[in-house]
Amino acid sequence: MLEQAEQKGVYKKLIQAFIGPERLDIADDKYDAVIMSGAIGSRHVDGGGLAELIRIVKRGGYVTMDYVFKYNHDSDYGGKSFDEMIDSHIIAGRWVTVTRRLVEKSFNSLDGMQYTFQVK
Repeated sequence: MLEQAEQKGVYKKLIQAFIGPERLDIADDKYDAVIMSGAIGSRHVDGGGLAELIRIVKRGGYVTMDYVFKYNHDSDYGGKSFDEMIDSHIIAGRWVTVTRRLVEKSFNSLDGMQYTFQVK
């Protein structure tokens, strides 16, 4: 996918990195938005990665993501559900919910959720 993105010639910088508990080589408040699709699940973005996304998005910026229910339980969220993990950032005042909606048959006829958060 990075090769395809590079061929388009519209991106200033392409980054290949694991989004997890380790700090990414990206400055704080760098991006206006982060959009992820198909990134939540087994061996994908884990619970620690959500804090990194909040860190690299500017205040007032957005984080949009989706996940399929079937794969939600395959990830490492420190014993919490995915909803508990994202809600912990709401409770801590790091982001607010803009949208949280059910998406029927989102992937391979499986239901999931779509979220958009605004970083505080």
